[in-house]
Amino acid sequence: MKYSILILSIFLLFSCKESKDVAAPAQKVCIPEGLESSLLAYYPFIDGSLEDQKGNNNLTNTNNAETAEGREGGANCAYKFNGSTPNYLFMENPSFLDDLREFSISLWYKHTINNNGDFEILIARGDENNPSPAANRIMSLGIYDANMATFFNNFNSVWDDVQTNKLDEWYHVVATCNYDTKTVTLYQNGIQMGQEISITQDVIDPVNSGNLIIGRFFNGSIDDIAIFNKELTSAEVLELYSIESCCE
Repeated sequence: MKYSILILSIFLLFSCKESKDVAAPAQKVCIPEGLESSLLAYYPFIDGSLEDQKGNNNLTNTNNAETAEGREGGANCAYKFNGSTPNYLFMENPSFLDDLREFSISLWYKHTINNNGDFEILIARGDENNPSPAANRIMSLGIYDANMATFFNNFNSVWDDVQTNKLDEWYHVVATCNYDTKTVTLYQNGIQMGQEISITQDVIDPVNSGNLIIGRFFNGSIDDIAIFNKELTSAEVLELYSIESCCE
C-alpha cells in the first residue's frame, strides 16, 4: 500500500511539472512589433472600453455614442455615431499630441449615410462645435463630398480620389504628416490615395490647441484607432491594414 502511494505521488509530481512547461497560447498581435515604440495612443474599443491601451489618454463618451460590431464582427468592438444627434468621443487637452514634428493616424471606419457635402469628423484636434477643417488645424481626418476620406492639416489637404467607397463597408485609412519634409499623405486599404509635398508655410509649426474629437458629425462606425509619433512608411501602413482585429 505504501509502495502504491509512493508511485502515485511521484507520478503527480512529474505531471504537475510537465503542465507548467506547456507554452501559453500566443497573444494576438494588435500593433506590429516594430511600431510599438512609436505608438502614442491606441483605442481598440474592446468590450466598449474607452481606455487608451498604450498610455493614460482615455476618452469620454459625449451624448451616448453606442457600441457596435467591430470591423470583424465582434460585439462591442467599435463605436457608432449619429451625426444629427450629435454624439462623439472626446478628450480634453490631449497634451500627448503637442509639439509633434511628425505623426500618423490609423483607423477603420464604416459610413452609413451618403455625405451631403458637410465635413464629417473621424478624428480631429480642435473645436468640437465646428466641423470645418479651418477650426481643427493640427489634424482633421474625415469624410467629405461623395463619401471620400480626406485629411486636412493647416489648410493643406489630401483626398481619396478613387470615389468608389460604398456604404456599410469597412475601410482602413491612414493619414501621415511630416513638418520637416512638409509632406502629408493619405492611404486607404493599404494603398496611397494622395500626397502633398512642399506644403505651405502655415504647417511648419505644430498648433498645440484644441481637444481630441472622434466621430463628431459622422454617420457610421469607427474602430481600431492608433496614433503614432512618426510618419509611417507605405510598408508599415500595409502591415497595419493586414493585421486582424484584437477585439473578437
